[in-house]
Amino acid sequence: MSNSLQITVKLVLLCCLSWCGQASAQSCGMVVHDAKTGLGGSNFLSIFQDSKGLLWVGTYGYGLRRYDGKRWESWSQSEGFFNNNVSDIFEDKEGGIWLDHSTHGVSRWKDGKVQSFDFAQDTISKGKLFYDQKKGAVTIVEGFQFEGVAAARIFEFDYKKRRFIDTKEKVVINGIPKGYSHLHATRGQNNEWWANVNYSAKRKLEFYQIKNGNAQILKVPSSDYMDELRN
Repeated sequence: MSNSLQITVKLVLLCCLSWCGQASAQSCGMVVHDAKTGLGGSNFLSIFQDSKGLLWVGTYGYGLRRYDGKRWESWSQSEGFFNNNVSDIFEDKEGGIWLDHSTHGVSRWKDGKVQSFDFAQDTISKGKLFYDQKKGAVTIVEGFQFEGVAAARIFEFDYKKRRFIDTKEKVVINGIPKGYSHLHATRGQNNEWWANVNYSAKRKLEFYQIKNGNAQILKVPSSDYMDELRN
């Protein structure tokens, strides 16, 4: 099964699960979403359900899609996004939707208005967008998903100035093997970091807790690689 097909299958299942029970008038049968239903594109990188129950889908090369249970809407670079590759999506405390554009920039969508941030303009070489659960803050950790970075600067979004500010904090991470295809991480309540690391070439998924700069792999029940991806 190809990677794009795997993602498509996940999208179909998640669409069904996300909308079952959201509205009593809507049935919970399986529905395939594709270009004919308004989804568009063929490669999907991320999926997220916001606090209102709306389903957001990030694509490779086709921008952002949103599903309200009845129809799909779309936005792309022509509406102000940094680019059309959306590798990660999350919601901030104001209900803004943040998009990670694969290390070089990020965008924020709120009530139809888009603000984009070019890392090069803020003296950030490359960066990864994260949500800091401890502070409830939107942050960028400098470096390409921690790979090859001894001590990465942390930038935080200032809601008053509407730009990212250098916090003067740094995060040191040792112990995550290189060669992964994707990494998702979040900062916990006790200043620790949690990382989900995907080694697609090895068909391997690993989970880490990072404290005081050291990454410790977490033991999870043994299962098939695809079972872990589906979860």
